[in-house]
Formats: sequence, C-alpha cells, structure tokens
Amino acid sequence: MAHGPSAGKPAGGPFGNGLGNARPLAYVKGARNRDRENPVETQKKVLYVRLSPELHNRLKVAAARRDRPMSDLAREAVERYLEATEEGDG
Repeated sequence: MAHGPSAGKPAGGPFGNGLGNARPLAYVKGARNRDRENPVETQKKVLYVRLSPELHNRLKVAAARRDRPMSDLAREAVERYLEATEEGDG
C-alpha cells in the first residue's frame, strides 16, 4: 500500500492525464465557455514565432497604443504580407 504525499493520487500527476501538473483543457479558466461562444475561434491554429527582443518590444508597444492584442497585429501583418506577395504568383 502506498504511503506519503502521492498516495491515492492517479499516476501522471494530480489530474491523471500523464502531463504532470498541467491542467487538462476542461480546467483552463473559461475554456469551455469560450469554445461555446465562438466555435470558429477554436478552429484557429497556433504559430510560435521567435522574435528579437527589440522586435517583440516594438510589437508590444504598437499593440498597447492601439489597445489590441499583439497576436491581432501579427496576424494582420502576415495577411498583408501574403496578399502583397501572392499577387505576382498567379
């Protein structure tokens, strides 16, 4: 019989999901309500981009000045870039 702080806890962390202490999506604050309110929003993909500290700071300042998330500005910049470069591809 197991004794000690881990006794009675499922394997793989307190949530039993094999992710250690990482919470499953259902436990993330507001995740369920956000998914119900905007199902299209949940279909977006995540892209991790490494930026220099200077570029990151410039984006952060620009977003704050516009009272918008940094991700919105980055998404719009990518859309504008693709529209401008795809015109000559056809």
